[in-house]
Amino acid sequence: MNIVTLQRPRQESRGYWLIGRTLASIRPALRIARDIRRLERMSDYELRDIGLSRNEIRFAVRHGRNRDIAGHWRYPNGAL
Repeated sequence: MNIVTLQRPRQESRGYWLIGRTLASIRPALRIARDIRRLERMSDYELRDIGLSRNEIRFAVRHGRNRDIAGHWRYPNGAL
């Protein structure tokens, strides 16, 4: 008669899995903070050149520049 035993995952592999999941959840927040810092260091001229103003930086980094899709205000006459 064959006996089937179920093996528990090794404790080491579980620890690596938890570390990987934790890093995966932290990465987006780190990217957002980094991108906000980079844009805030730019001059008003540079921001205007890419179509942003200072008060739009945080929204643009988190949601993108198309405010119409995100449910925010629209530009007059539908212009982007």
